[in-house]
Amino acid sequence: FTFAAPPHTGISWFLEAAKQAGQPLQMEHPWQCHTPFHEGQAGFSVSLIRHPYTWLQALYFNPQEDRLEATPEVDWIVREAKKANYFHSFVNTIAEHPGCIGSMFGAYQATSVLRVEDFPWAAMSLFELVGAPTEKVNTLRNFLPDFALDIPPIDQTAKLRRMIVKSEAEFCERYE
Repeated sequence: FTFAAPPHTGISWFLEAAKQAGQPLQMEHPWQCHTPFHEGQAGFSVSLIRHPYTWLQALYFNPQEDRLEATPEVDWIVREAKKANYFHSFVNTIAEHPGCIGSMFGAYQATSVLRVEDFPWAAMSLFELVGAPTEKVNTLRNFLPDFALDIPPIDQTAKLRRMIVKSEAEFCERYE
């Protein structure tokens, strides 16, 4: 299968899990996994998604390298994260563009989309589906993702989260 996903969606964990399950994904450059699939690309493809609010947190508090070559939406959001002096101003900017996060995730147009909140189980099911040996897949039960972020306490967390959920209502409805 082929794989592509936006940054900060558990890519490192997923690539290592694929390797452990006997399904290693070969990429010439690590940033290539951020490039969406070509339109009309044949075969089974996989992408990852994350809740829009936690994705924005990850992006803002763990800055991305400059060379993404992903989607125009990813590149724009990354630039906005770098420009913002405060997380709440970054969230306000993104909320002023309703649907941009859903559109960004949608640009990957994968055959199968996994939510990072469902790891490791969703990945294990995928690897079994593509024929990985059961004994290798079962090792992932103990390979739990660590998506903990070093995020400072934010007084307005609930308010900011509601703002993004409202701005991304259509995507959040499908997401849940």
